[in-house]
Amino acid sequence: MAILWSHARMAWLLYLKTIFMTYREAIHEMAERSYSLYTITGSMRDRAAQSEKAHWGKLRDVYREAYSVLNSLDNQLSDERAATQLRFSF
Repeated sequence: MAILWSHARMAWLLYLKTIFMTYREAIHEMAERSYSLYTITGSMRDRAAQSEKAHWGKLRDVYREAYSVLNSLDNQLSDERAATQLRFSF
């Protein structure tokens, strides 16, 4: 049983991905993804049924706001804070 658990744990660790980036890089990554989602939701809204358009429009506004907030945050960062190293595991 212990051997099976060890192999299962090792397999899980192989799938675990770790990314290192700076605080500023993480903000830029999130801003890029927010903009991409903003673009995609615009396309979805354009192709949606009339009853769905308002929902896609609201979601698109969320991504536009996220992009705006992230850019504002980036502009306010000190160089020291922007260079802070982060580690994400998933």
